[in-house]
Amino acid sequence: MVYFRTDPFSKIKNDWILGFSFSIGAWFCSPDGRSANFSCLRARLQDHGPGGRQTLVDTGTAAAATSGDTQFISTGIRWIFGPYRLRAILGFMNYNWEGDGTQAALSGTPAVPRGSDISMRNFLIGHDVFLWSPKGPLTGAASVPGSVLFGYHFERNNVDCGTIDCAPGAGVMRRNRITVNEWDLWYFFLPSKSVGISFLWYDAKNLPAAAQTNLNIRKTASGVKGGDWVDVVLGLRVNF
Repeated sequence: MVYFRTDPFSKIKNDWILGFSFSIGAWFCSPDGRSANFSCLRARLQDHGPGGRQTLVDTGTAAAATSGDTQFISTGIRWIFGPYRLRAILGFMNYNWEGDGTQAALSGTPAVPRGSDISMRNFLIGHDVFLWSPKGPLTGAASVPGSVLFGYHFERNNVDCGTIDCAPGAGVMRRNRITVNEWDLWYFFLPSKSVGISFLWYDAKNLPAAAQTNLNIRKTASGVKGGDWVDVVLGLRVNF
């Protein structure tokens, strides 16, 4: 794993470009068929629901890759101007697996035929602004008690499982598209300590039957169907 970040304009006395920051991170992993460690052998995507995380995409822990590699590369940009902050992230995850050539794809169980490729793409853009502090409107900071922070972000995840079933046992799902709209409101009662509420609106093109049932959006007796749902989270954040 490697991570790099740079603030190229931190010494420039210009508020419009002073707050730019750029970063890139990369994670590499090689599956080993002799090991029970599934860090490299499982592709899974879950939500952040307060009632228990729901599995939206999953190859399962029995994915029998014998060799190959897994990579995740994420690029990011941040811009801060006064009370406002912009965040943008673009991520690429690729699973290049080799099976033993004897398993059948799309059989209802996690299977890795020879030459299996899975790709995941993630895009996020977020906005945060301090609405209020004891100093007045559009002022504040995490270190200033009485500050109120509002945030919104949009996220999109695209998954292409190729020849592998990404909803094993629940019907066949080769592709999925999941979007998230999130609104947050935080109040800082002490420096770096805040309470708040978050609204997360999810929309998925496809959902395994178990997730449909758990989210109470089941539309058919079985099989993969899409749907949307809302999570509301009350939070306490403390930074040390």
